[in-house]
Amino acid sequence: MNSILLSTHPKHIISKINGLKKMEIRKTKPKELPFKVYEYCTASGNDKLKNQLVRMEDTGEWKLCSATDLSKYRVNGKVVLEYVVDSVSKFDIAGLEFYVMKDHLLNLSALTETELRNYIGNGIGYAWHISDLKVYDEPLELGEFGTFCKEFHKCEDIACYKDTCEQGFIPLSRPPQSWQYVRRR
Repeated sequence: MNSILLSTHPKHIISKINGLKKMEIRKTKPKELPFKVYEYCTASGNDKLKNQLVRMEDTGEWKLCSATDLSKYRVNGKVVLEYVVDSVSKFDIAGLEFYVMKDHLLNLSALTETELRNYIGNGIGYAWHISDLKVYDEPLELGEFGTFCKEFHKCEDIACYKDTCEQGFIPLSRPPQSWQYVRRR
């Protein structure tokens, strides 16, 4: 099964953790089903100040807080959960069939129609159906994930000439803009 790393804002991650979001909406999709998704918690713009995802050590409860609140529990910048996608539904937001499935799609994705339209525009979207959700007790560091070194098989010895290659594994140093294929260390 292929694996991908997906960058997601904290408010969408907490919706998955709380069972509200059972579908991920994206503009693209991996080629083969099923696939495993590792979800990276990110924050950008004003979210850096107000939408920090934290996990309370004593209760295990997940919350969105300001940057000054509970900063030692922050998990932004880490991989927080994983799940399997075994089915993907394609939809055309400008098409008639979208209006038939719109309420169902919005309910399962925990998005408003405005959020969905702002993201997809007037084009094609993909609804990734989430199953087997697992939330990590200890979020994982980004460096636990990487890509295959395409040059590794050409190396003369066990150490690849690329500085970041570790026997065919190149650890990620930054998260993907949307998603990318990865393997876990």
